Amino acid sequence: MKLESLNQIQVSDDVERIIILRKRLGNMKQYELAKELQISTNYLVAIENYRLPVTNKLLKKINNFLKRLDGE
Repeated sequence: MKLESLNQIQVSDDVERIIILRKRLGNMKQYELAKELQISTNYLVAIENYRLPVTNKLLKKINNFLKRLDGE
């Protein structure tokens, strides 16, 4: 299955989608995904640990990242 949007991953919330996405991308480390999204690792860790909410801005960055991957 080729991913073009984070919404294609069916789970209970966006945090789980982000974690699953990292795993599907070859077990990508948090710092690697954070670098690709141009966010701090601490920010991504806080989101994955439910300390900060997933924002629309972050969702847009993830979807743009997936589109870039699809173009490679």
